[in-house]
Amino acid sequence: MLADETAPNQALIAHPRCIVTPHCAYSTQEAYNTVRHMSLQAVVDKLIFNRKPQHTVA
Repeated sequence: MLADETAPNQALIAHPRCIVTPHCAYSTQEAYNTVRHMSLQAVVDKLIFNRKPQHTVA
């Protein structure tokens, strides 16, 4: 069952240690640069050095 995002948990939101971010909080220039770097490194690792890339997804 999915949570109803239109009815937020007020007790959680009011907690002083709660930080609420939009779903796209990860979408920063730094995040994109990191993903591009990791992707390129995976290609170099495999094609140039013939080794398993550090970050693989099954």
